[in-house]
Amino acid sequence: MTHERADTAASRSPVTLAIVLLASGLIGWFASAALLVERIRSLQNPTVSLSCDVSPFVTCGALFDRWQASLLGFPNPILGVAGFVAPIVVAAGLLAGARFSAWYWQVFTAGVLGAWIFVTWLFAQSVFVI
Repeated sequence: MTHERADTAASRSPVTLAIVLLASGLIGWFASAALLVERIRSLQNPTVSLSCDVSPFVTCGALFDRWQASLLGFPNPILGVAGFVAPIVVAAGLLAGARFSAWYWQVFTAGVLGAWIFVTWLFAQSVFVI
């Protein structure tokens, strides 16, 4: 009976992880896509009122011209649109029953950690520096 209970808990764990990865990946992807659309709109018409300009204190339009907004020479939301696909794909694999090797999880975890550090740095730049 204990063995059956352990199997059930082990089989639920990847589903929970998959749901968390899917939800966070989709939220991140849509947020990045929305910022990318706003960036394109601001390039087409610099005087346009952007939907991410919520108040004088919460704004994205003023940040687009800063060096932090294009750290690698192109708008950072492109990294988000490309990068947030990774947790979505891993979640789909887990929901389909895939089992990934240890090296895969290590590389994936390193990528997620790197993305988290980058997003945290961008947040700190926008709140405390800019």
